[in-house]
Amino acid sequence: MFEPQQGQRVAPHLVLDRPLVQGGMGSVWVAQHETLKSDVAVKLLAPDVVDDETARARFEREAAAAMKVHSPHVVQILDFGVNEFNIPYLVMELLDGIDLEGLIAERGALPPTDVVSIVTQIAKGLQRAHEVSVLHRDVKASNVFLSRSDGWGDAPYLAKLVDFGMAKHVDKVTKQITEQGTVIGTPQYMSPEQMMGLEIDARSDLWSLAVVAFEALTGERPFKGETLQEFGDAIHKAPLPKPRDINPTLPPAVDAWFLKACARDPAARFQTARDLAEAFELAIVGPPQRQKTLAPPPPAALAKPKVSIAIAIAAVVLVALLVLYVRTR
Repeated sequence: MFEPQQGQRVAPHLVLDRPLVQGGMGSVWVAQHETLKSDVAVKLLAPDVVDDETARARFEREAAAAMKVHSPHVVQILDFGVNEFNIPYLVMELLDGIDLEGLIAERGALPPTDVVSIVTQIAKGLQRAHEVSVLHRDVKASNVFLSRSDGWGDAPYLAKLVDFGMAKHVDKVTKQITEQGTVIGTPQYMSPEQMMGLEIDARSDLWSLAVVAFEALTGERPFKGETLQEFGDAIHKAPLPKPRDINPTLPPAVDAWFLKACARDPAARFQTARDLAEAFELAIVGPPQRQKTLAPPPPAALAKPKVSIAIAIAAVVLVALLVLYVRTR
């Protein structure tokens, strides 16, 4: 039976170095990619679920979905395969940093301008995913990975959306995403329609991103509960919470933004990730300052060149008259 361990060769070009994440469905390791001559992250399906059709399909779906979405704000997939032990593996770029959930646990509510940067970047990744008919279906703080900025621009973090294990391609004919009655995702971040196992679209991902923004701004999740039923009641029935009830230092416009972003009727929400992010920045930062136009020069300044020209012409005329006078004498 295959058991991943340090120094083991997963594939002819991949040698495991150290574990990063261990879970019931699989593990993620740092590995040496001998062809690329660099460290990468390798995700392996757990040996005890390798024959589980659902687990295997989800693993393969993650590879297919993430490889289809080309964005600097989505984790880059480098390779996918099945090794000689029939274990699927997924090779990804190795990220250095912390996930948003961990950062909030360390620091509590984050500076609003940092949250704007993070939400905007993840919205760009989602916008690209939705344009190629891919829904993530599990947008949450722990699936937002933050690397330190490389120093270019004002963003303190480079934000990437990770873990497309729940993702699915939208069928352009039926628009069906999942079987009705099947709940897929993380309850704290689910839209009402996703919680009910109904047909969903891109606006469900946007609901989840708004929940992430609320959590980053306040240090708390907006919807609370101990059971799935309690989460369902909070998401479906209870009055929507307002960020400023928890963090009153936030601008008033943030409350209105969240109420629209998490409207229970999808038609009342923001319809695209771009719209959501632009409205969020406006709510936090305010309208952009208009550039000051340069005032026209005063009339006196405009008149100076004309005066100088007149003086020059008069001087030329005077010289000509003097020359003529001298010649006639």
